[in-house]
Amino acid sequence: MSASQGSPSAAAGGPAAGGPAEPGAAAVHVITGKGGTGKSTIAGALALRLAAGGGRVLLVEVEGRPSISATLGLREFPGAPAKVATAAGGGEVHACSLDAEVVLEDYLSSNVGSSLAIAAARKFGVTEFATTIAPGLRDVLLSGFIVAEARRGGWSAVVVDAPPTGRVARFLDVTRALGEIATSGPIHRQAADTAAFLRSGSTRVHMVTLAEPLPARESMEALDELRAVGLPLGSVVANRLLDDALCDAALSLSHDDVAAIAGAGPVAAALASELDDVAARARVQRRSFGDLAAGWPGPVARVPALPGGVRIEGLYDVAELVSALDHREVRDE
Repeated sequence: MSASQGSPSAAAGGPAAGGPAEPGAAAVHVITGKGGTGKSTIAGALALRLAAGGGRVLLVEVEGRPSISATLGLREFPGAPAKVATAAGGGEVHACSLDAEVVLEDYLSSNVGSSLAIAAARKFGVTEFATTIAPGLRDVLLSGFIVAEARRGGWSAVVVDAPPTGRVARFLDVTRALGEIATSGPIHRQAADTAAFLRSGSTRVHMVTLAEPLPARESMEALDELRAVGLPLGSVVANRLLDDALCDAALSLSHDDVAAIAGAGPVAAALASELDDVAARARVQRRSFGDLAAGWPGPVARVPALPGGVRIEGLYDVAELVSALDHREVRDE
């Protein structure tokens, strides 16, 4: 594991320190990234990492996507927290997939207590009902659930498989939703309270990217957006990296070397083509990784590409590589 050097909070463009951590609350790790970068895999791996040694971690999915549940051998996550995996050293990962309709109905039942309101929500569809009241209500309720779980005890950490870069700032910037919600009352108070927690030292937002021009650029833009609304940033994860030794070997071959290999028969020609492709990818990867390191002075976790994709065994392997995302290693003391 390697990380770029520099003070996490003082370096320009680096991680935001946030306020002090809330005593007694579990750390909340929010994992985001451009679609296709493997953010769900990293979220699952981090949950396993944090649970190692006897921890009890909650993994929360907020968009109803089955990618990480399938990796763990499940068709989908349950609607309420339930154990889904055992970590090294006897730790446990529990998981749930948040359904906005269920969360809102539970909220109405617990906080409004009006059978008419609940009946109206059921009749018209809770999501549409919520959007009619206030477009930001869904995000307030989902993020509020996450914060409530972090505070209620029993979890050593909460890991959130969050929306991708194009939507994550709106999802987490609960203060933006305050303008769409009543200026007083229980929902407004919950939104303000949730916003304060998400900006505290108890929360970190981690960015998963690829060492390719477009994902790297979009990740840096998203980090700027998150920083601008005051959200505490943690680490960047460069995912699916080619092995350094393989890159070195491919880049060390001259054009004449590749041509000579290609002339030795059809099998050798296929190998030469593969080496040429690896060399091209290695050049892009190293250039993009250099751009990431230059624009992000905080921790950068390196996760290699796994042949054949990520299965449950591979997820445990990846868990060993994401220690840079540990909340205690990122936060300023």
